[in-house]
Amino acid sequence: LTARGGWVQRSLADCRVGPGEQRRLTLPDGSGLMLNTASAVNLAFQGERRIRALPGSEIALDSRGAGGTPLWIEMAEVRLDAADSQVVLRDYGERLGVSVLAGRVSVLSGPGALRSIAAEAPLVTTLAGGQAAWLSADGVRRFPLDRDAALDWTRGVLRADRQPLGTFLAELGRYRHGLLYCDDAVAGLVVSGAFSVRDTDYTLESLAQALPIAVHYRTPWLVRVSAA
Repeated sequence: LTARGGWVQRSLADCRVGPGEQRRLTLPDGSGLMLNTASAVNLAFQGERRIRALPGSEIALDSRGAGGTPLWIEMAEVRLDAADSQVVLRDYGERLGVSVLAGRVSVLSGPGALRSIAAEAPLVTTLAGGQAAWLSADGVRRFPLDRDAALDWTRGVLRADRQPLGTFLAELGRYRHGLLYCDDAVAGLVVSGAFSVRDTDYTLESLAQALPIAVHYRTPWLVRVSAA
């Protein structure tokens, strides 16, 4: 029932993309919004400016020059004022990744973040341009922004720097319908390079040429990677 409810929410969302799809759009205030694979948002721009991202979504917002009134992004249990900024966000489930490329973003977290009247006031954190952070139940953990890494997906690129093959395939699988998995025997092989998310079959072929692996298409939607 929960899974079905999530599917219904996505099917009724104002803007949505399926696996392997990306979409750019201009919001009513002139801000630019981009949705990455399997993402969905609802928009409210009458009397306020608000973007509600559904679970698992990844978005990039550029609101520079679109006005200084609050522009709220609601994702997971966090609310951010991203007015006059450039920011990339991804919901990882257990945590939220935020990269601020320009401007300043105010982050409201805690029990009262998504309530207009809260019994407990939310915690407020400010992230400036050039900062990134993980937001989770444990709090805010800041780290230096890697601008290229934050924007890679907006250019159709999936980059790996000595990444285990199993981890890389899990990321690549977000851009495909169905299931992509690998055997434990090859999961620890090291992957480095820049790969296209717009042609994942070509990316798998490139991996098979560079590593001692074989790619087995049981169906177009069920792909197994094993030792060659």
